[in-house]
Amino acid sequence: MIKLKNKMIISVSVLSIIYFIVSIFFVGIITSENHDVDFHNHVEYIFINSFINYFNVPNQEVVQVSSVLNAREGDQTKIVVYLQKNIDGEWINVKSWTELSTSTKCRIEETYTVASGWSYRTKSYGFVYMGDNIVESTSYLSNTLDY
Repeated sequence: MIKLKNKMIISVSVLSIIYFIVSIFFVGIITSENHDVDFHNHVEYIFINSFINYFNVPNQEVVQVSSVLNAREGDQTKIVVYLQKNIDGEWINVKSWTELSTSTKCRIEETYTVASGWSYRTKSYGFVYMGDNIVESTSYLSNTLDY
């Protein structure tokens, strides 16, 4: 009986290790050529299922920003997005958005009027909480868009 129990424990441990190793090496990222869209579907994350970010300028004065975080589990999810402007080679935050959700899905969709003749980008952070503790986080830096 003890030998059978030990064999089961070893088998479960070996399968867990194999799953972990395979999960680490599986990463899928899709980037659109027309817009700055990024789909993070990282299997190596334990709690985060996906972190999808979109940054575009549909006309010369307004930027569109979207960020969606989906978690497999957790008490809360949070997204923070910074719109940054390049001034003399330094990236300065010109606007930020924060969304905290009491579910496993969090979303930010915003537009913002910008001045033409500058370079902009977004910097996004996603967090998954269990209680008051952050159990997992991710980040995304968009491509630079010139207006």
